[in-house]
Amino acid sequence: MAPLFQKLNIPIEGFVDSFVIEVDSKELTIENISYKVYGPDHLQNYAVNEKPVIIIASMYLNEIEKLLNEIGYKINEDYVY
Repeated sequence: MAPLFQKLNIPIEGFVDSFVIEVDSKELTIENISYKVYGPDHLQNYAVNEKPVIIIASMYLNEIEKLLNEIGYKINEDYVY
């Protein structure tokens, strides 16, 4: 998905992975570009009007959607799948 976003000039801030602990953030390299990989707790750090747009591309859609809803994110406003 990252190469498509690059082609469309859509910036990617990073990726979220539940196996990453916030103090132990990682990097992911796709086509020679490094991206930060954050833990889910990182999503709580944004002010209401500064939330990132989240695209869920995972087989764990239900679990991710539940987490996002619990921390105040809204479908089709803050995230899509």
